[in-house]
Amino acid sequence: MSDLTFGELSNAGNSCCVVESGKVFIDVSLLTGETITTLDDLGVFETIAKLMQAGYSAQDDKNETLPTGQKLGAIAEPSSNVPSLDGGEIVATTAYSMRLRYSLDLDNPTAPLS
Repeated sequence: MSDLTFGELSNAGNSCCVVESGKVFIDVSLLTGETITTLDDLGVFETIAKLMQAGYSAQDDKNETLPTGQKLGAIAEPSSNVPSLDGGEIVATTAYSMRLRYSLDLDNPTAPLS
């Protein structure tokens, strides 16, 4: 086992994934809880963070059913710093990291990953 299904991601992300005509769509409004009306709306970074959180949650849920040695580990447990005051605002940072496997062309190390 080395990956999640879009159904597993959707279950962890407020039913955000839909398949139509053979294409998977992620409904940002369902994922973030924010209404998006145009492509000029802000929210890309929040969306990416919520996708990472949903992916981590889905991975964690799936790992509960997998035997040792088959557990997924592509998304590391998120790490957060201690909240601090920044310009009158209390902020905290959460970092996500993801490990993916790619075949590299050692004869052409700048080639696109496959």
